[in-house]
Amino acid sequence: MARIDSRVPVRIPYDDFRKQRLAVTKRITGGLTAFPESDTVPTREEISNELVDRLYVHQLQLLGMEEDIHRNIGDFLRASAMRTNWSEAGLLDMPSYKKYEEELVTRWRMQRMSAQSSMAEKSEIARGVQILVACLREEARLQSIVVPQDFLRGSFHAIANEPRIGWHPDWEQLLGVKAKA
Repeated sequence: MARIDSRVPVRIPYDDFRKQRLAVTKRITGGLTAFPESDTVPTREEISNELVDRLYVHQLQLLGMEEDIHRNIGDFLRASAMRTNWSEAGLLDMPSYKKYEEELVTRWRMQRMSAQSSMAEKSEIARGVQILVACLREEARLQSIVVPQDFLRGSFHAIANEPRIGWHPDWEQLLGVKAKA
């Protein structure tokens, strides 16, 4: 893009072009049957950096999920790496990813309504944990392909970090944020 902006001819190595073209063709023709899983293992430093001022982490802390925070941070970081890798490989396009995110938000709303009606007598924390667990157990498709579970869990955390969703019934007030539409 920088070369295009500078009005300099763009040259792409043939192997890179071929790899991208094959990935796009596979996606369009339905030849893509599974997204590659991530072998990314977050470092302690990356996990420590996430512990500071990240809304999705604060949301987990509201539910007393301290012992599971590192695993959830790992899911968030792996999902981020997968999104980047899949996009760079031409396997993922933004319109379909946005549709996927909207589907996750819809599923969160359904789980929240279910917890509010079936667990009205339970504490707010218990209802929040129920919503979180139910969402993270979901199976979801992106471009008609089932995604890896850590991608799904990390995607929910990414949406919670924006913040568009929350686990605790009073998450907006407790965190001092307003949910984005």
